[in-house]
Amino acid sequence: MDATLLRRPNGRPQACDPCRARKVACDHEQPICNRCRKRGQDNECVYTGSVPRFKTARRQLPSRQQSPVRTTPTSSGPSVVIVGGSAMSPGLPTSPPSRTGSGTGYLGFTSHSAVFEETRQSLSLLHGPISEQVETSTADRRTEESVCFRDLPPTLRTACIYVLEHLPGQANEHTFFTDNADTTCEGEGWTHVAVAHIVRSLQTTFGAQLKRGGSELERIAETICYNTTRPLQDIHTGPMEWMEQFCSPDTLRWESFGLVWTDLERISDAIGGLRKGHLAWLPGKQSSDTALNCLVYCIDIARHLNQGNDLTLDLLRRRSVLESIMMGDASLTCWNSHALTVSLLTYLGAHVQQDVQPYKPSLCSENKRRLFAQVFNSDKFSVSFTGRPPFISRRYCSTPLPLDLPDEILTANEETLMNAVKRLDHRGWNTDGGLYPTTLVRARFMITVILDELIEISLDRIRPVAVSHLQYLKARQLTIMAEFPPTLVYDPDNIFDPSLPIESLYARILIHLGHLQNLFFIERLLIRHGAPDDGNLLLTSFNMVKVTLVFWTHKDQFANIRRHFEWLLMAYGAPGGGILCQELLQPSFSGTHPLDARLSRSGIIQQLSLLVGFLDWVRPSAPNAELCADCKAIIQRVLDHHLNAPIDGEGDVQVLDWDFTNRLDFNFELLDTFDWVRADQDWPSLF
Repeated sequence: MDATLLRRPNGRPQACDPCRARKVACDHEQPICNRCRKRGQDNECVYTGSVPRFKTARRQLPSRQQSPVRTTPTSSGPSVVIVGGSAMSPGLPTSPPSRTGSGTGYLGFTSHSAVFEETRQSLSLLHGPISEQVETSTADRRTEESVCFRDLPPTLRTACIYVLEHLPGQANEHTFFTDNADTTCEGEGWTHVAVAHIVRSLQTTFGAQLKRGGSELERIAETICYNTTRPLQDIHTGPMEWMEQFCSPDTLRWESFGLVWTDLERISDAIGGLRKGHLAWLPGKQSSDTALNCLVYCIDIARHLNQGNDLTLDLLRRRSVLESIMMGDASLTCWNSHALTVSLLTYLGAHVQQDVQPYKPSLCSENKRRLFAQVFNSDKFSVSFTGRPPFISRRYCSTPLPLDLPDEILTANEETLMNAVKRLDHRGWNTDGGLYPTTLVRARFMITVILDELIEISLDRIRPVAVSHLQYLKARQLTIMAEFPPTLVYDPDNIFDPSLPIESLYARILIHLGHLQNLFFIERLLIRHGAPDDGNLLLTSFNMVKVTLVFWTHKDQFANIRRHFEWLLMAYGAPGGGILCQELLQPSFSGTHPLDARLSRSGIIQQLSLLVGFLDWVRPSAPNAELCADCKAIIQRVLDHHLNAPIDGEGDVQVLDWDFTNRLDFNFELLDTFDWVRADQDWPSLF
């Protein structure tokens, strides 16, 4: 029989049919549990998933006193949902807590359940299995309390209609769907495959109703709400079996439509976001605000109707990425979304997945592992940018890394998948020289694990750190980079290689910048804790600025990545620029640098001049535009002073009058390399 472990709505393993009928405990062994084996019922030991029962929603006419529901265009373009005269804001809660959110989720060692589970096992040894009747009835009662469209609060009902009105297939649609058998997506990631199935199912099942609109949309919403209350199972038998739970005509959910909007905005991962999908905006109709609104509403509705699943977790992760692009990584909206993502991650127990051997990968299991690594990486990137405490630590996580397999393999048949697994090396890397989205996720996770420890050291106000430990971390970072496959190694000549795909070049640069940032933090911490300045901080800063400027000097090649330029500039370019400014003001060497002949004072001036141009490119409406403008002004002042000052006054920083209305604030102390412009700093201690 199928070896898939079914689970009840409360997340616990499903008992076999004979044990459920007798209301006795089942040990969940597959294909035959021990109880059935002892009773000689091998042929009767079958695991059947529970069919949830739902309360039938009564259709009610709108009350005369109820405020009218309408959508009205705003001056900025996208429609705003109006309920009772007030606009719904995507950044604010749109509904009261879900009535279905009474589950316990993952409970760890310190929880009350851990003690009772140990007690239960002890009693089973003494008196036989304990009946599961009470727990099963509790789960069934929670399922019966599920709600559907007419039971939703008015704001969520309006959100349902808003999302349906903006899906493909409307009379006044803003998007188009390429459904041509001869046209495939670039890379065909599983999200692209799923979105194609979702849109086809939408057109097949509800196409005519969508065009009619009005009350037909409510009927569609009723069906989608019902489907959303059904739990998603962890199905490992095949990729399509797992995806059919949210892609087929009779299983479309609000999470399905959320995937549509993230795919439309190309929000998936660093590589997947560069690939074209089946869905695109019509010319002149693109609106990231509309996409974000619909994504937020899909998440809010789904969270009201169920207790969370892998799809909702993925949508929350993508939402925080989209909000970071639109509003900035340091914004409260983005920070709240990321916090909610980590909350659901730990609620589902995705951070403590077990490394069971032998491991048979599937799209479902690999997606779980990848989701954890992506959320962990995002947490470290956000913390290093903001300086706020992390939401999750490596100390509390045990989920293994995903295997280095492309999505095309994960969505293929079992034979193709297992052959690809056999070709992996002993560390899980592919041996065919490919650079896939998972390849980048794996590499960045290995780097962010060390970054997590560096953040912990930097923010810790209690425990001191030894210089020897920092040197150990530096050796670990260098070892990790040395052991990466050649396909991940960045070479400056890569930019001139026409045969190298731009997504591969982008991935190599990201990994190299992450490596340099870790070294940058380590060198800063070493100097802070009394180690002599051996010049490595300056050299690392110079290389970090130089690599960041590749995006500026070759911006035409990176046209699809321009929305990430500002983040790359502030995370890597500006901090390194601060160290280079200090070197011009207080020189530590003459001629060329003893560690690298490419580092000279003229080279520093050239890199800072280019950095000024990059900073000036940031538009005034960008989230960190003010910080960029101040950084640019400081660098320009340093360059003017260095190039125009008399020879005998060169390097005398005391003659400079730093007059900035706004205090520069990089939040994370190790990134703040412009603290020397503040009046309260002691200059000799900075060098």
